[in-house]
Amino acid sequence: MLPPLPTTVIGSYPQPDWLVDREMLRSSLPPRVRAKELWRVDEAFLAQAQDDATALAIADQERAGLDIVSDGEIRRESYSNRFATALEGMDIDNPAMVPGRAGGTNAGLASFRENVPPSGILMIEAVMRLAPCLASLEDSSFVE
Repeated sequence: MLPPLPTTVIGSYPQPDWLVDREMLRSSLPPRVRAKELWRVDEAFLAQAQDDATALAIADQERAGLDIVSDGEIRRESYSNRFATALEGMDIDNPAMVPGRAGGTNAGLASFRENVPPSGILMIEAVMRLAPCLASLEDSSFVE
């Protein structure tokens, strides 16, 4: 059972420097489309490297004694593009161009492909839990 004030990480866990080019990420607006250039690992090995970084993030949180552990959102390039690029029917190779905050234009969210109506969210990977989400049915009573 969770303590009265459980501890957790809020937001994304920092991605390791060997995985993501932090300077490139800092020097631009948050990516709204796939930003493959941010990753330091070759695409052929990227999923395994992200898995390794996720395992390290989980181990850090467990070592720190957090009550609620997360995957750290290691695979995320920004707060919106992981979700937007997972939608079926999105053209992530030809994003819409939108006005930038500082003038000029920026790649906006991915646009819908012609003649491919979105049908919902695609499951990218299976969700795996290290432990049950709720210690007991009493923990879920607020859901009623």
